[in-house]
Amino acid sequence: RPSRMRKDLRRRRRRLAEEGTPVYGLVSAPEAITEAVTEAIELKRQWLAERGLHGRFLALPNVGAWMADIANRAHADGRLHFSVLRVGGALAAAQIAFCSKRRLVGYFGAFDVAHSRHAVGKLHLEDHLADIFASGTTLDLLPPADAYKAEWATPGLCARSYTVPISPLGRVVSLVHNPRQRELLKRAYLALPGALRASFAARVLGIARIIRRAATGAARHSPHPSHEQAKDQQS
Repeated sequence: RPSRMRKDLRRRRRRLAEEGTPVYGLVSAPEAITEAVTEAIELKRQWLAERGLHGRFLALPNVGAWMADIANRAHADGRLHFSVLRVGGALAAAQIAFCSKRRLVGYFGAFDVAHSRHAVGKLHLEDHLADIFASGTTLDLLPPADAYKAEWATPGLCARSYTVPISPLGRVVSLVHNPRQRELLKRAYLALPGALRASFAARVLGIARIIRRAATGAARHSPHPSHEQAKDQQS
């Protein structure tokens, strides 16, 4: 890391320690995994609310039980790397990652907005990388290419979404429901005042859901979040 960044993180860690001792560790016991998943989801919801954002994935009523289930199943298979940073015993930052050989995929991260002035998310990521560095493990932070990821990642890979219509109806739907239109809607959404975002997102996502079901022929609502929903956490 650049010396300026290292000094900044040391300074923030000292100030964070004034509010409670920062302790990094891994969550492994099944009961602790379920509890920590619930806490991490609540931290993420608070972060979204702080910025006036609508959490599409986190708005699902069963998301906590679903995520705890996949985390516990991954732990049973030896593929879970659930790291947390606690301050004074309370959860301040967390990341659920899944491992395969010498590669970790950062699936879900969250931090406490109450400690945001101390960059607790960066401090946790620093500890997380130090934890896996000695073993030669690679951490994949996944798209999108957020600025904080660029501070740590080398190199980056380009990624994009696209649609492939396979029916006449699909070709019609793809004119209005495609990655380009979604990107334009997201920009419009982020330009709105925070107080209007949640209602706007709920309506637009409702319309998009109807269109998608018409295109795919899905007649029933799945009781569990899909993988697409799981990664599309923010409108």
